[in-house]
Amino acid sequence: SFSLSAQAQQSAGSVAVIDISKIFKQHARFRASLEDMKKDVEAAEASLRKDAEEIKKMAQDLQSPGNPYAPGSPQYKQQEELIATKQAQVQLKMNLQKKDFMEREAKIYFNVYSEIEAEVQRFAQRYNINLVLRYNDIDMSPDNRQQVLAGVNRAVVYQNNIDITEDILRALNPRVSNNVGPNPNQIPRRPN
Repeated sequence: SFSLSAQAQQSAGSVAVIDISKIFKQHARFRASLEDMKKDVEAAEASLRKDAEEIKKMAQDLQSPGNPYAPGSPQYKQQEELIATKQAQVQLKMNLQKKDFMEREAKIYFNVYSEIEAEVQRFAQRYNINLVLRYNDIDMSPDNRQQVLAGVNRAVVYQNNIDITEDILRALNPRVSNNVGPNPNQIPRRPN
């Protein structure tokens, strides 16, 4: 059991900020889950490429001069139907896999965000923080339109040493930070 120093409590007051995008980028289990999914996506894509190559070869064989079936014959039409059926099956398989991966990704984000929310709630209750606002600590570059728009749309324009991002990251990634929890003497602050 530990508590923030009086100075930290005064700095944090009843409001704190957190950089959620930074949490996601540095959340060990989140990154591991996405890497696992990425491997599965790559394996699925390789399987679909193999299926597509087989269909392409079937179509080429059907069009080749050595094909035993004459165009317009029942056997030729049967081969065309088989190729079309296989193409439709591959397309369906691709659509189902895409949907499955999108749902899987959503569950990963949901589970990690729920974990972040729970940890922020524990931290806020522990240190009597009444409000935690989401903010983004990305520096703006006048040459990067996307950064400028993101900066202009920030909900938090200014904060002074009330950033709890690192504290929450330490709590969420205990193994990564050698089982070190929030430092009771450290004031939650904006990273440099």
